[in-house]
Amino acid sequence: MMKFWAQAVFNICVLFGAALVTWYEGSAIRMNPWEWKYSAHFSQMFHGEVHTETDILAIDHFIYAAKFKPFFPLIMAGCILHLIVLTGFGLLKKEAKKPALYLSLLGVSLFICSGIVFQSPASGLKLFSAFFLITGIACILMALLIKSPFYQNRISEKFIS
Repeated sequence: MMKFWAQAVFNICVLFGAALVTWYEGSAIRMNPWEWKYSAHFSQMFHGEVHTETDILAIDHFIYAAKFKPFFPLIMAGCILHLIVLTGFGLLKKEAKKPALYLSLLGVSLFICSGIVFQSPASGLKLFSAFFLITGIACILMALLIKSPFYQNRISEKFIS
């Protein structure tokens, strides 16, 4: 249980730090009015057309940073994904077959996210597409590993002895 909480607390701290840096880097959208039409999607949803920099919502900073400075947004995505896996395994650790199903569904969800972001012309979002694809493949492979007889034998030995 201590390992779970240590990972969760560390992960949340890294996520918080990466979010602050991402928010700062994404604030450059306020200086680029020509980009408001393409990156201020949430502001356009809530305010209509964006006319001034005060119309831009904070969440649009994250979109802009993901498109043009993707390093810290990718760290955020990795932290969120790790928290999702950690929470799922924490909740399902006593179940025999559910972690494999959980990872399979997560892998399919990541494939869908990869497909959604794949069409973007921005290089940062192409990195996100590759990240989602690679982590989706990793989740599917882990699900297959969990279902393998080798892994099942190791688990049964652990609980028998």
